Amino acid sequence: LYSSWYDAILNRDFKPPVGAGIDLTNACNLNCVWCNSESFRGGNTLPTSHVMSIVDMLSSWGVKSVCYAGGGEPSLHPDFDKILEYTWRKGLEVGVSTNGTALKEKDISAIINYCRFCGVSVDAGTKKTWEAVKGSDLFPELVETCSLLAHKARNTDLDLTFKMLISPENQYEIFPAAELAKCIGFKNFFMRPVAFENIPGQEKDLSFDTAAIQEQIALCQGLETDSFQVFLNFGRVTSDLHKVHRFTKCRASPLFAMFCADGYCYLCIDYRARPAWRLCEHLEIRKVWNSPEHHRLIDSIRIGDCPRCTFGNYNEQIEHYRKDTFFKWFP
Repeated sequence: LYSSWYDAILNRDFKPPVGAGIDLTNACNLNCVWCNSESFRGGNTLPTSHVMSIVDMLSSWGVKSVCYAGGGEPSLHPDFDKILEYTWRKGLEVGVSTNGTALKEKDISAIINYCRFCGVSVDAGTKKTWEAVKGSDLFPELVETCSLLAHKARNTDLDLTFKMLISPENQYEIFPAAELAKCIGFKNFFMRPVAFENIPGQEKDLSFDTAAIQEQIALCQGLETDSFQVFLNFGRVTSDLHKVHRFTKCRASPLFAMFCADGYCYLCIDYRARPAWRLCEHLEIRKVWNSPEHHRLIDSIRIGDCPRCTFGNYNEQIEHYRKDTFFKWFP
């Protein structure tokens, strides 16, 4: 799928990134126990005009998509709906990841009309557990909002996903969460294990009841229909759900450009807001991209020091592509 980008990466002559992430704000209205943005959450919110300037640049650069997701809760931006529309009108595909609790009707309409996908990080199947992992009492409002979003998305192309980040606190209600997702009307249920090693100052391994998790995964898959699908990503962890890197060198970061709410671009999603991995100010990115300094930063990565890699699957693909284990000239 990305062979021309892989060729460019291996030839050390990067193309424009496939996609970009823009953190509209680093403010959030929840307090998730696993938050990997906790160390830099605050009051930074990008001005709407600045976001539109970034979008203009990405569109002219040839970038294909923009995802509005982490760093904070994107729907807290006062012009969230207008930004989604503007991004779409500039010819970019749009994706959103949200906790769902701050969505207004105008935001829901914008998501329905302009987004290719929307993931809602619900992460629980009951009010009690949701309150324990989110530090909030907004669960009833969340369910109501998700129901409205799902109803409006039903006969559209929007890929609407209930996201379940598995942690010790919620590992025994994966199946109830999937049942809730199906009942509300989500099209997909997606699960993956939490990564505490991505949280500065809290790096640690966790203990999971893997047998119970596997049993629930099987039950979740039994809920599948033509209109409700179950997906999981356990490719970046061992069988006991601990971090693993199944590649020898980091090469995948040039597939994606990361624009954070502090006004800077960072080398990759997993190093957002970490000064050592800062590339440049937002609107300087085209000057820095593929520069000697960009290559130097990538070459300086020691994967043993990295947290769980969001783009680990792509790093594995690039390694296989480089070795031609796919036998690409044999259809």
